[in-house]
Amino acid sequence: MNNGPHVGDAPPPDANCSADDGAYTGNGTTLARVIVSDPALQDVVENRLFHFFRLETVASTNNLLDSRFWHTVVLQLYYAEPAVKHAVLALSSTHQVREAAGDTELALRHQDYADRQYSKALAALQSLIAQSNDEDVESILVASSVVLTLENVRGNYEAGKVHAEAGRRILAYHSQRDDRRSRRSEVKELKQLFRRLDVAADSFSDSRTGYPIGDEAVYCAYPTPTDHFNSLDDARSSLIDLIRGTQFIACDAVWNASLDKSQAQERAHLLGCLQDWNDRFSTMLTVEARALKAQILTLRIWYLVSKAPMVVGWKGGELRWDALTDLFNELVSCGEQLLAGLAMKATAGSFGFDLGYIAPIFFTVERCRDPVIRRRALSILKAEVRQEGVWESSGAAKVAERWMLIEEAGLEVKVANDIPEWHRLQYVDVALETPLKRALVVFKLSPADLLDHEKLARDRLMASENGRQVEDAGLPRTMVPSRLRLTSMSGHHRIEHRVVVAESTMGPEPNSVQAIHALFDC
Repeated sequence: MNNGPHVGDAPPPDANCSADDGAYTGNGTTLARVIVSDPALQDVVENRLFHFFRLETVASTNNLLDSRFWHTVVLQLYYAEPAVKHAVLALSSTHQVREAAGDTELALRHQDYADRQYSKALAALQSLIAQSNDEDVESILVASSVVLTLENVRGNYEAGKVHAEAGRRILAYHSQRDDRRSRRSEVKELKQLFRRLDVAADSFSDSRTGYPIGDEAVYCAYPTPTDHFNSLDDARSSLIDLIRGTQFIACDAVWNASLDKSQAQERAHLLGCLQDWNDRFSTMLTVEARALKAQILTLRIWYLVSKAPMVVGWKGGELRWDALTDLFNELVSCGEQLLAGLAMKATAGSFGFDLGYIAPIFFTVERCRDPVIRRRALSILKAEVRQEGVWESSGAAKVAERWMLIEEAGLEVKVANDIPEWHRLQYVDVALETPLKRALVVFKLSPADLLDHEKLARDRLMASENGRQVEDAGLPRTMVPSRLRLTSMSGHHRIEHRVVVAESTMGPEPNSVQAIHALFDC
């Protein structure tokens, strides 16, 4: 650690600090609002937010997948590199927005502070790069990684893409030139972090982002697992590479270039690699006594959710998912065990920016039509108010539940195949109206060929869903283009929704904000 001011130098705890550690918790008192917004108290704010980041944010984000990067590397560079410092303060203040959810004024002050620190982090990173030499490579990579994480949490994936691509180029150049043994572990860790952020960005972003997966096309499509795992870190790194491979073949450019649209060869290869990973992982657990159950379950959840599309394919009719009932059941069981374990931990935390369980569980509610397993998955989303990147569990639960209710409307669903293809949804798009706490959600039905009576039944479903009375429908709408993310919505957003057929044309730019609004204005 560098010789900067220490956490212990902060003023004595006040009403907003834990009696044990003095960490600023932001419980909404008048003093807290003054501290956050008064320029004369910025040293106090920075010390308290750093203390909160170190004790709360890092512990929370490392709870499911531990990372030395956050609890050691970043903290060591906090006082040495302004870009790291300002990005850390922005992340900490963003975490505080959640902690102050019951106090709107305090939450807005934290958001304003986070926005200002974000701008300072970008300026400091640009300055660091402009004035750098070969000795500054590690600092640049760490700073870029923290800023990239901040972009992901804010939902700015286009900006994050720029940081990721620059970081990869620096890593590739540095790996070729610097063979010093003392630097190899740091470079390896940074490579792994960038790969995890790839997976997170693809899982957290919406269909309009176009976030590129991976920096080496062949490597992503055909990753090679190691012979054995010596630790959870080895297992995690190998699985991340495999997940990137599964996401890579799903990219439109790759799929369009595939002669075999089923991608049978690619899927078979990746499925074999995933099975090899699972065998090695199980073997490692027999000898790794220190493995934490939460991290084991998190890796198993991601293994299963990555395996699912490799079995049935990324493209095709929605009925194909019914063959995966046992897989979904296992995935949900892991989620329930994970949630039960977190509930027993007093410091489990509810905010993180690494891989967690929300995205896989949301996917399960979407694609698993077994009514029992589906509702168990939905219960997991509803059980804990948690944020992972821009995935917010209560908002995701509201959308997932509406998806389920639309598909089951008018049907007696006892097993998955009680929901016919033409009654199933394929996609969802959203536009958030943050000032009104409202989300405009468009659910898209599978474009199946229909018999006359099926078409009539689907038309009745669409008319029923689209004819629902919506509270405050006459209020003016405000579009916030940089924050139009399904997963950014919280449980406080009211949902207006429309149901359309997936092949329906919504204007010159399908899925755009304007196209979504057009559906609600007609």
